[in-house]
Amino acid sequence: MKRRIFGEENRGKNMDDRKDCGEGCVLYIPGNDIQIRKFLPVARKLHRILEVVSIAKFKQEGIEEALNAAGIRYERLEELSMDAVRKIIKSKKPSVIVIGNYTEVTPAMFVDVGNELGIPSITLQDGAYHVITATTKFTLRHLLRAFSLYKPQYLLKRLGDKLRAIGDKNKTQNDNVKPRALYGIGNCTKIAVFGEFTKKMLVERGTDSSRVVVVGNPDYDRFADKYSARTNIRKIFGIPENKKIVLLATSDLAGARLWTYEDMEYFVKSVVSEVCNMEDDGVQLIIKIHPREIKSDYDRYLTTAQRTKVIVTKDTNIYDLIDASGAVLTDISSVALDAIAMGKPVGIVNLTGRPYPCIPYPEEYMRKGVALEMRKKEEIRRVVKRLLGDAQRPDGRGFSALLKDMKKSRENFLKEQLLSIDGKSGKRAAWAIEELAEEKRIK
Repeated sequence: MKRRIFGEENRGKNMDDRKDCGEGCVLYIPGNDIQIRKFLPVARKLHRILEVVSIAKFKQEGIEEALNAAGIRYERLEELSMDAVRKIIKSKKPSVIVIGNYTEVTPAMFVDVGNELGIPSITLQDGAYHVITATTKFTLRHLLRAFSLYKPQYLLKRLGDKLRAIGDKNKTQNDNVKPRALYGIGNCTKIAVFGEFTKKMLVERGTDSSRVVVVGNPDYDRFADKYSARTNIRKIFGIPENKKIVLLATSDLAGARLWTYEDMEYFVKSVVSEVCNMEDDGVQLIIKIHPREIKSDYDRYLTTAQRTKVIVTKDTNIYDLIDASGAVLTDISSVALDAIAMGKPVGIVNLTGRPYPCIPYPEEYMRKGVALEMRKKEEIRRVVKRLLGDAQRPDGRGFSALLKDMKKSRENFLKEQLLSIDGKSGKRAAWAIEELAEEKRIK
């Protein structure tokens, strides 16, 4: 069947130069800067007008900075209420609403109002979906941190949603009972996911398979050909060519109450002390901290001597860092999937003495043979040496046996997880959005 080309007159035009093709806009509500980065390859393939709403007044996660950097105009939500959301939707008259994560309070409000008004919606997977199995105690430090990131009305709305979900005993089989339990499940009409693995996971937890569309990861379209780094990591940080780079990419596990702050401190200190002791082996450690983490915490984690040796960065492009690295270490971060997709040796570190606080990641990486695990401090140096020894040699020749095994496992793993890294995931996601809007038009 020949597909209809939506808004053909807008093909190839910049987002701000597109004309209304009379079919309604695409209304996008991002929850953070990372979601915007992942949406851009999709936005470029859309043929309808794109309208964007910023929720930055209530949630500080680099939303407007990312939109401005991408040259995307937006309207700011000024009031956190269903009436304010309803007013925007009625003024924009969208054919479809797009969000990055239904667990975000404000995007979920747009979806729910859209459902009231008969407007379909779609979530674009923004990271490795997982089920949270354990959390730590809520402390005063968590409260202070929350108020530094979010406005009080946002926190109250989020708390109210959680209490209503917990209190509704009759919805234990409903996929919206525990919004934080699994990313992506909510009241959206459709969910666009990276691969068959995620689709199977959602279906097994009660999502109708017709709601799940497998498109790949649009942000990985950049990997279809050889990745071209935007910055020369060695040059900007002054790292000699003969040094091997080990990247430690952290998550905000303490802030998210998946680890304690003490767990996080021990994790960072252990990796730093062990990798710094490899200095004679020509190793340079770079720590890429999560956008929600506080950089000054890392000054406290490191000794004066270590601060002169270790590079700590918050804003450097993560893909450029991975590209420059010989090995990538992380906790439960989706950076592991990024590194695997970029063909890098990966190590997962959990020194808490407890199981991982979520499933199926990161254990899935070890099960499928695409990452090595470190559960004790004394294992770190040995495993890092293995990972670095299995990295491609500086002269570009040869791989060791372990890397060959990991490469073979990686190929099978990526097919299951990401459909295909063929440069067309953004186009597939755009088609999913356009077809959902078209279904509304036909109805």
